[in-house]
Amino acid sequence: MDLNDVLLRPAGLYPDKTAVKYLSRQLSYSQLYRNACRTGNALLASGVKAGDSVCIVCRNSVEYVEAMFAVSLIGAVPALINWRLAPPAIYDMIRQVNARVVFISNTEDWIIRFLQEKAGDALQLIITPHDPDLGADYEAFRADAPDTLEPVRKDEESAALIMFTSGTTGRSKAVELSNRSISSQVLRCAGNGRWYQEDVFLCLSPLCHAISLSVMALLYMGGELLLCPPEYIRDCGIVLDIIEREHVTSTALVPTVINRLVTYMEKHHRTNNTVKYIHYGASPMTWELLSRCAKVFSCKFHQGYGMTETYGTVVTLVPEDHLDARHLLSVGRPVAGNEIRIVDEKGNSLPAGAVGEICVKTRSVMTGYIGMPERTAEVLTNGWYHTGDMGYLDEEGYLFLKDRKCDMIITGGENVFPQEVERCIQELADDVAAVCVAGIEDPVWGESIAAAVVRRPGSAISEQQIMDHCVERLGRYKKPKQILFVDELPTTEVGKISRARVQALFTQDNQKQE
Repeated sequence: MDLNDVLLRPAGLYPDKTAVKYLSRQLSYSQLYRNACRTGNALLASGVKAGDSVCIVCRNSVEYVEAMFAVSLIGAVPALINWRLAPPAIYDMIRQVNARVVFISNTEDWIIRFLQEKAGDALQLIITPHDPDLGADYEAFRADAPDTLEPVRKDEESAALIMFTSGTTGRSKAVELSNRSISSQVLRCAGNGRWYQEDVFLCLSPLCHAISLSVMALLYMGGELLLCPPEYIRDCGIVLDIIEREHVTSTALVPTVINRLVTYMEKHHRTNNTVKYIHYGASPMTWELLSRCAKVFSCKFHQGYGMTETYGTVVTLVPEDHLDARHLLSVGRPVAGNEIRIVDEKGNSLPAGAVGEICVKTRSVMTGYIGMPERTAEVLTNGWYHTGDMGYLDEEGYLFLKDRKCDMIITGGENVFPQEVERCIQELADDVAAVCVAGIEDPVWGESIAAAVVRRPGSAISEQQIMDHCVERLGRYKKPKQILFVDELPTTEVGKISRARVQALFTQDNQKQE
């Protein structure tokens, strides 16, 4: 099995069944396959060869799915890039994988202009029609291309997909995933996640994230993929209307969004009985929230813990585990075929209950970070991937997360490293003497980014100026939502800057404002 089979299997078994919907557009599996072939043939005509990387910087859309499979069918490698990042970061990712062709939504005008100025004719941009009122050349690009081709078959260790991590050092790492990684995860996810041909999956998360694994498993099984604009997640009424109108059977949400949805349903006296499974991650579900869910939904819950380097879920809390409150603070037990061990700083295995670094052995582990052999060697040792997350296993084999080595902030389902935001703000050296970034609890986003800033003497730099700089350099979702100017940063007893005490500063400041 390879990535192509995710489309070839259902296109052969269920050619007339709906494969993907986005707003008013929908395609059957046979239409999706033919469209992917047309786009693939157009790529071949433009000079793309087997083994080349082709970047996709698109918002969720039918064209996104077509492009991803088109690249794979001709033996090239799709590289999925988050459109929400700042243009310099996107350009760096394109260069990391040596791509000459990029699919990009017509809504990303500032990114398009930046790439054109930076790369000129060296980079071919194929503009997809996300907004019908804006110009696009996607259809013209493939207008004369035939809708049949012979899929290129590659062995299991060949590159199949490239995804990018969030950058702890200010630069995201390009993760190369092989056909082995993709096939093993898709088959595991299809069974463990309980995906069926009858499923209608509402996908609100960007396809450049690990949600693509759920999408692959759903399509492989012949289910229906329902894509929505990302802004819909802010309006619970719209989401519920879609769920009911489209008879959605499963979706994937973070617990903070689940809480908002349940609160809305309680307030408006709404219930739902079409959704059978809600998949979630990023943080645990409380017993209280589960109890509230049970009153408005007739569904089961499934939690996954994983990372880009393993192409998603390696540990799961299955629906049956949610019936026992003891397990809810865990992320579950290893999916069949995966192994977990906890190690100390010297790499020695620790007993049950002892906190250490979480290491994973799985067939889905990445081939490595592209262009970073030293970093790859640091995290992949003797077949084990060192996650950088801290946790422990209990006597029953359930995994509990305690901390992340890198202080990662999870805001709206996106991973943000505080060090990256700090470095960005420190670029304003004429105005900023010191800065510390932390995540604080947020009822909408789970966590929001907050920055405590020490101005240089005589500086009058404003909150908005700092936010605008972060948007320009990092992207909108990585900007601080709150900035507090302080005379000095709080420290620990040994003199180190304390993120925990920065969090407390914001908590105190917010309470004063209330």
